[in-house]
Amino acid sequence: MNDVIFVFSIVAAIMALGFLGDALSRKVLIPSAIMLMLLGIIFGPILNLFPYDSLMAAVPIVAPLTLAFISLEAGMSMGIHKVVSQSARVAVLAILGFALSMIAVGNLLHFVLGIRWAYAFLMA
Repeated sequence: MNDVIFVFSIVAAIMALGFLGDALSRKVLIPSAIMLMLLGIIFGPILNLFPYDSLMAAVPIVAPLTLAFISLEAGMSMGIHKVVSQSARVAVLAILGFALSMIAVGNLLHFVLGIRWAYAFLMA
């Protein structure tokens, strides 16, 4: 039970530092990502406020929550009109990226490893 309380208190402290870093980055006029990385470096390895072992124990709990919160915030700030207007460009980019990577990997498998064309493109 103590470990759970400790993990959640570390998560709360990191969230508070994130809020502080975001507010501070608006005052100093630097990007919040840079400010948050600097605060992470200062409070992590330099001051050793958050022990590495404790953070690694919290990763299975915190990582999915972080991903969910980031996705929620991105979805809430996105306009539906912008999504619809950009969808054609996104589809072309996805198809082009898939096709070019498949061609590159298929050629690499065929010419470097000597795999037959059909198998090379199936594996690509």
